[in-house]
Amino acid sequence: MGAGGIGSRRAGIGRIGIGVLAALVPFLSLSARAQSPSTAGDGNSGLTSSRTTDARQAYDEGQRAESMGDWETAFRAYQEAAALSPDESAIQVRAQLARSALAQQRTERAEKQLLSGNPALARAILQSALQVDPSYTVAQERLQQLAQVDTFTTLPSDNLASTLPAIKATAGNRSFDYNGATHGAYEELARQFGVTAAFDPELQDRQLRFRVSDVDFDTAMRLLSEETNTFWFAVDTKTFFVAADTANKRRDYDPEIKKTILLPAAETNDEMTEAMRMVRDIVGLRRTELDLKTHSITVRDTPANVALAEAILKDVQQPPGEFLLEVDLLEVDRNAALNLGITPPSTASTFSLPTGVIHVLRRRAFSHHAGAAFGKPRRAGVAALLFRTCWQPHGQFPPD
Repeated sequence: MGAGGIGSRRAGIGRIGIGVLAALVPFLSLSARAQSPSTAGDGNSGLTSSRTTDARQAYDEGQRAESMGDWETAFRAYQEAAALSPDESAIQVRAQLARSALAQQRTERAEKQLLSGNPALARAILQSALQVDPSYTVAQERLQQLAQVDTFTTLPSDNLASTLPAIKATAGNRSFDYNGATHGAYEELARQFGVTAAFDPELQDRQLRFRVSDVDFDTAMRLLSEETNTFWFAVDTKTFFVAADTANKRRDYDPEIKKTILLPAAETNDEMTEAMRMVRDIVGLRRTELDLKTHSITVRDTPANVALAEAILKDVQQPPGEFLLEVDLLEVDRNAALNLGITPPSTASTFSLPTGVIHVLRRRAFSHHAGAAFGKPRRAGVAALLFRTCWQPHGQFPPD
């Protein structure tokens, strides 16, 4: 008989056991009422006490949740009622019934995750089922089977992102001032936000002081996980799972998703192969598959790693850049430019001074310095001399 057959047979036995418990509850309830002098004799002695009232309210809440199939809420309510009224056998039986039903429900949910191709999440759900009911043999056997089977052989065809649950905590902000161990901190946080905490059996406690004010659920969980070096994820809408933040535990428990990413800029097979190798080496993806026909890469890893791989590929897989160049051809009317007073030169001439002219300029400059006392008229004459010298053809210096 295969693994699926064992699971089905054990699950059927579990349903029979729960049905027997449910059938016995009314008789146990009547027997408890007949034997209890506090409820039969004196109607004011027990019912007027605060603990009895609270127990009755919790018990009623559990029955309402049970009628709607919400075993998470029913189990918490029955547990509270049983703690407040430990001598009430009917409440104790109801609490045990809810315990078994919740463990069975989580085990069935783990089977669905396994069929969806997510063994890590299935393993965590089974661990949470055993935390609720350590004696539930179906979850024990299924967990042992998962440890022996290589579940990473092929990629399933469906997208696993849609199968991952999301926690639905009570809205609003809370404040915490907790001094104790890791398990207790998560349980206190779960209690205030109306959810349940489940833990990896190997998670070790460490003493901490968790003090924050006015934070929502996500912020509180992020701060607590950073302080305790743990990570968490949702098992279902009302339960989260906590494990140590190590590479081995990440590999064992981190939920996986599968996503196909297009490669729009890769044109050749070598370019697509290089893109897959690059993103696999940078992110450390667990599994990748390249489809040369569709120019796409299918990756499967944790949600954070898949998002990082997608961001990297989106950044590097850009189509070739394009630019637009505008050129304006302008025509200039020369007559219009002349009318505006714009007369650009059409030619230019250059020449060199003969050696004789240079000697004459030096002598005249010396004479200028010697007669500097004569004032501005003399300097003006020297300037005129230089002007005429520069513009005389053939280097002939005109007489004074």
